Amino acid sequence: MYRYIRTLCPWFIGAVLLLCASTSRRLRWDGGFVQAEFIVHIVDESGRPVEGASLTIRDADDRVLYSYPVTDFIPTESMVSDAKGMLSFHHVASHCFEFSGTDVSVLGFSVFRSSSAPSAFCDVVFRGKSRRVPYRSLNDQARAALLSNEAMIVERQWDWSRWDVASLPWHVRCDSEGPAQEQVVVLGFVTVEMSIVMR
Repeated sequence: MYRYIRTLCPWFIGAVLLLCASTSRRLRWDGGFVQAEFIVHIVDESGRPVEGASLTIRDADDRVLYSYPVTDFIPTESMVSDAKGMLSFHHVASHCFEFSGTDVSVLGFSVFRSSSAPSAFCDVVFRGKSRRVPYRSLNDQARAALLSNEAMIVERQWDWSRWDVASLPWHVRCDSEGPAQEQVVVLGFVTVEMSIVMR
C-alpha cells in the first residue's frame, strides 16, 4: 500500500501543478485615482468643530508628497480647517495613466497583486494630536460612490496657474488639457464626505 501511494504521489503532484499552470492568468493594467473632492469634517471628542487642524500628505517613509495624489496640496498654500471644522481637497485625474500593476490568478483566485500606486497618507494634526488616514481608503470610497447610482458630482473652476508646472508629476504635465496650458478649466468631481475625531 505504501509503495502504491509513493508511486501515485509524484503523478498527483504533477497533475496539480499542470492544472495550476494551465489555469493561471497574468494581467497587467494601467490606472489612476478617481477624480474626487474630499470634504473632511474635523471634530473633537465632544463633537465640536476643530478650527486650525492642518493637513499634510506623506508617504510610507514620512516624506511630504506635494501635488500627488492630493493635487491642491502644494508648498505655497497650507490646508487648515475653518471655523466649522471643515477642510476640502481634491485629486485631479490625468488623461495619462497614473500608475500600473500586475494581477496573477490561479484557478480563478488572486494569488499575487502588485501596484506602483503611491502609499500616501493624510495626516491631520491639531495641538499635538494626530490622525492618519490612508489615501487609498478615501479613493475606495470615491470609486464606490462613482459606481453607485447615488454619486454626487460637483463642478469646480480649476486654475492651473497656481501650480509650478515643473514640479508636478509627469502624468499631470503630459495632460494636453492640464497645467501645460496654464488655463482655467471646469472640472467635475465625485464628492466624498467624512468625519475625523481628534483624540
